[in-house]
Order: sequence, then structure tokens, then C-alpha cells
Amino acid sequence: MRLLTWFMAAAWSLMTGCGYAGVETVTAEAYDAQVVLGGTVVPYREVVLTAQVAGRVNYLGGIEGDRFNAGDLLVAIDDTDLQAQRRATIAQFNKAQSGLANAQTEYQRELWNPQSRSTSKMPGFAMPSMFDQMFSRPMGRTLGFEDDRITRQADLYNRNVGVQQASADVMQAQATIDELDAKIRDARAQAPFSGIVIKKMVEAGDTVSPGQPLLKYAQNGHLCIEVNIPVRLMGRLERGDIVAARLDQVGDTQARVAQVYPVADAQQHTVKVKFDLPVGVSAGPGMYAEVLLPNAMDMRESMPSIPKNALVQRGSLPSVYVVNDQDVLALRVVRLGRSLPNDRVVVLSGVKAGERIVTSPPKAVASGWVVHGDDVIPR
Repeated sequence: MRLLTWFMAAAWSLMTGCGYAGVETVTAEAYDAQVVLGGTVVPYREVVLTAQVAGRVNYLGGIEGDRFNAGDLLVAIDDTDLQAQRRATIAQFNKAQSGLANAQTEYQRELWNPQSRSTSKMPGFAMPSMFDQMFSRPMGRTLGFEDDRITRQADLYNRNVGVQQASADVMQAQATIDELDAKIRDARAQAPFSGIVIKKMVEAGDTVSPGQPLLKYAQNGHLCIEVNIPVRLMGRLERGDIVAARLDQVGDTQARVAQVYPVADAQQHTVKVKFDLPVGVSAGPGMYAEVLLPNAMDMRESMPSIPKNALVQRGSLPSVYVVNDQDVLALRVVRLGRSLPNDRVVVLSGVKAGERIVTSPPKAVASGWVVHGDDVIPR
């Protein structure tokens, strides 16, 4: 049947003179598309040191680019006022300790020598101590005017309350000392790890308030590329994957996926991803960088690429002639992607990898014509 179709088409071509020779067909090649995304080189760790206390900066360890080891002093704020408050609080602490010792002594005396039984505090007549001890108090207890047990219990409770109050005064003074020690410690900003000063925001002599930035400090031995990747391009990108990267004045290198943020940006619909750069790469924070990612819009099949001379402009949309299994032409509208070397272009939709297409098709060719060898003739 196919042979009969060709013979009929050939006869029509001979009779009408309609037919074209020298038509070439090629196969759409699979193209492993890559997307280039721009990013920024950032330090692996970066912190902003802020003032924790108010005061005047009296020491600044260095300027941008200076290196420090972990624990080195970076910034110091004048703590004269805090030191004075600490000395005053220490005096209150010593006073509270003396009051606690006195309260404990009073409690012990009440416990072993109750004041309710002391004859020196009993009123009376000419012989007050003996008369009250032998007559007045026994008669009062007999008539129900006084109970020594209740009186002693109340005195012990009163002395115990005095001990607790004195102990609370000691604890309050100690807490104030600890608070001042923390503020004095916070007045000195130390390097949290080995690194360099990226940006200084104060000078020696400046007056700062709590929360005001002092320095931006970063670890300099390990750099990353930070990229905001569209969600549709994330695909199967996972931690540990190796991708190609480019750096200004450095050239091509490789980067490893170090961190994929779990939440996408609701406004830009992107996911922040950090890529580790090789140790010792000649780069610095803030440099522009690019990463090359596979186009993951459809990971099931690769996009094809075709020669540019296969495109047919019919109206406003580009098209190509596709040859089916019966060698019959069909005009398809295609959506184009990026241009490639050797005058080729990526096709996003309309043609699949492996399909045959006609290159440099004659203007009079139409859908339904038949390809036989190097000839194309009406059907």
C-alpha cells in the first residue's frame, strides 16, 4: 500500500511537474538542557556583633580584612559605671550576710534559751523576779491568762522569719552581682570563631546603645554560593549533589549542595539553596557566581534540539515539518528555547527527541506531502 502511494505520488509529480528534489531530513537530538542561575558568594558562617550595654567604645580590635582567632577581643565598651555598681552591690551583699548571721544567732538563742522563760523581763513589785516566778505567772496560767507553749512557738516562728528574710537579702544581692558580671562581660565582644572582619560599623569613641550593630564578622576559610532557585527548577536537587559553577575571575569549578531551605518564598516562589565551594578557591564574599542546574521542568524526557534552518515561519508562530512513520509530512507549531552552538535551537514543545524533521523545506511544501528518499511530492 505504501509503495502504491509512492507510485501514485510520483505519477502526479510527473504529470503536473509538482515535486521537489534535494529535501533533507534530520532527527531531533535529545538535549540535556541546563539552566544558568546567578547567585552570590557568602561565608559559611557570618554573625553581626551588637552592643549589649550602653556606653562609649574605648577599644576596637581591627578594621575590615583583619583576621582574628576564636576568643580574641574585638570591641570593648567602657564599663566604669558597671564596675562602680558592682562594688556597691558587693557592700550590700556583705551587709546582708551579716544580717543573716545575726538572725541565725537570734533563732538559736530562742531555741535553747526561750525569752518567755527569762526572769529579767518579768515585771513585779519589790522583788520582781522572785515574786513573778513564784506567784504571778503560775497564778496567770491557772486563771488561763497565758500559755507558755504558744508564746514560745510564736517567738520561734518570729526568729525563723527573720532568718528567711535575711537569707532573701543575701540571695538578692548575689543575683544583682551576677547580673552586673554578665553586663561587664557583654561589654567586651570576643571573636566567636576564627575569621575576619567584613564590616565595622563603629569607631573608637562612639557612644552606642543596646542592640546597635558593632561589627560584621565571618568565617573566611569556607565559602558558599547562595542562590534563590525557582520552585519549578528544584526537581530532584538534594543535599550532597555536585553541580557546575562559575566565578568571576576564577572560571569554572564545582559546587556541592550544602543546604536546601525547607520553605519556599511566598512572594517570589523560590527556594534558597547554599552550595559549598572547594576549600581554597580564589573567591571572596559578595562576588557574583553562577550555578548550572539541569532543567527539571520535565525530568521524564529530555528536550530536543533541531537545526534553525528547519523552522518555518507561518504567521507569528514558528513551525517545523515532521515526517511520520508513513513518510508523510505534518506541520507542527513549536515553542522554542535557548539557542545553541552550530545554529541549533532547543524545542520546548511540539517535537520529541528522535522524530524526523525536514530541513530547509521549500515554500510550496504542505502537510500531507510524501518524502521518498531525497524527494518530497504531493500525496
